Amino acid sequence: MYAKQGQIELTDEACFTFSKGTITAYDDTCPKDIVIPNTINEIPVTNIASSAFANKQLTSVIIPSGVTSIGNSAFSSNQLTSVVIPNSVTTIEERTFNTNQLKKVVISNQVTNIGKNAFANNQLTEVSLPDSVTTISASALNDNPLTHVVIPKNVTTIEQRALGSTIEYVINQTGKAFDWVYVTKGSINLDGSPIAYFVTRVNNEYNITVTDK
Repeated sequence: MYAKQGQIELTDEACFTFSKGTITAYDDTCPKDIVIPNTINEIPVTNIASSAFANKQLTSVIIPSGVTSIGNSAFSSNQLTSVVIPNSVTTIEERTFNTNQLKKVVISNQVTNIGKNAFANNQLTEVSLPDSVTTISASALNDNPLTHVVIPKNVTTIEQRALGSTIEYVINQTGKAFDWVYVTKGSINLDGSPIAYFVTRVNNEYNITVTDK
């Protein structure tokens, strides 16, 4: 059963376990294409708890603009192919969307931190990171068929395996040098100068080879 918000049909409020602004669980018998309402029982939805929607065989989800926090593994292990993260969200926690079928992700321009394994094990071929991002945590985009990525100008930290191992090149807009651990075959600075690091790990030591793109 659905209610309407404008022209969008919302998932029935009865499908959600909800308390004090936080969705903590979703009924297995409810639809797999979810439109989360802005309010439940007339209370604004502001948080999605850890693992609230994990392992539900979901195929799509629309997250309302009032949500500010999405917990660890909140949407992990589903069949999601796309997701839009609203501007109200500032941090994408660990494993939030990992192990899905995501081909496209729209990340809000307020997100500053992408957590460990946040989008790992999906089908992303490209991803657009907003200028607000400062940290790309370990394995955040690992296990995706990514071929390239643009590192926004305000990024200060890129952790181990953050971009995975299939990247062919990175366009680095930061002006900083990073140790691209298991990341690139070639990369360039914004001005086109090569900074191509191809990094391998042997006996827990990193060997960095600088090559031309």
